[in-house]
Amino acid sequence: MFGFSNSGFQEQTHTVARKDWENVLDSLYRQAINGHKVGLTLVSDTIRSNPGDVEGTNPGELTFRVKSSLPYKMHDKLRKFDSKHFHRIFEAYNDSKDKNDFYHLKSIGIGQEVMIFPLAQGLEKKALLILKFPVEQVILEKLLQQIKIELQRPELPPPKPGTAVTLQSALKPAPQADDEPSSEESN
Repeated sequence: MFGFSNSGFQEQTHTVARKDWENVLDSLYRQAINGHKVGLTLVSDTIRSNPGDVEGTNPGELTFRVKSSLPYKMHDKLRKFDSKHFHRIFEAYNDSKDKNDFYHLKSIGIGQEVMIFPLAQGLEKKALLILKFPVEQVILEKLLQQIKIELQRPELPPPKPGTAVTLQSALKPAPQADDEPSSEESN
């Protein structure tokens, strides 16, 4: 793991104190992954046990929130990232004395270099924001600011039954037919 962007590193930027873990991950997915050209996926070791579950449970496997505009082939490629690599990253991160905000990894089992941003809530809940590599410093700073803002927000209550949020979270995305990225990507 090669550290990148450690100016102003603060441990709390990588620790989620809020109890609504799944809401935090959903928001970070929308902002940092789907909302940026460099975003690829958010990988976690938790999942909602039902649409109203905001804390998440550990199913024993990884869950993926893959950028919606990526070609379906890329979705498959990203989902090859496995638990072994996931847990090794957190072991290396926890053992490291020189902490950084983002890390450049050459191999995580998907066949391309990436930037990652680790998040954790205690020892049981972990997540990685995975970005394309290389990433301009200004983009990393913008992402870091968005992450800090999200982690400082107050906790959100579970969605009320019958709302669009609960209905949407119960739906599974259909596979995309084409392999062309959409033109809706923004930076």
